[in-house]
This record gives sequence, C-alpha cells and structure tokens, in this order.
Amino acid sequence: MRKTKYNQGDLVRVRERIKYSHGPQYNSYLYVITKVFTDDSIDCYKMVMVPKGEEKPYPVRDLDDNQLVSLVARGQ
Repeated sequence: MRKTKYNQGDLVRVRERIKYSHGPQYNSYLYVITKVFTDDSIDCYKMVMVPKGEEKPYPVRDLDDNQLVSLVARGQ
C-alpha cells in the first residue's frame, strides 16, 4: 500500500460541481475517513458522510488527486 494523502479519522470536504446554464455551482459534503485499506490491490478509503452516516468505499486515487477534495481537520 502506498502512502495516502488522508488518514483514518481525517475530516474531508468533497465539493460536487453542478453545471447550470448560468455557470457552475458547488455543493459541499463532509466525510470522516473511517478506514484506509486495500481491496483487490486497489488502495481505498472507507468514509462516512456527515450527518447522514452512509459509509461507502472510495478508491484512493479518486480522492488524493482530486482538486475538489480538501482536508478540513486531521484525526487524532
């Protein structure tokens, strides 16, 4: 497993870009990373959306290289 940008316990903001005729708009969502793991040789984060509590896996490469994802707070 390679060194990931985010760690278990980190709070990240994921911005979603929505295209409208008058220009783009962004929605922001907060997630807590609950696990960093390897699944079928793909490094992944398991994250919980705040406040919904929905937990989903995401490939590391989809978040580490994404400019719409940013660190809000480091986990302890």
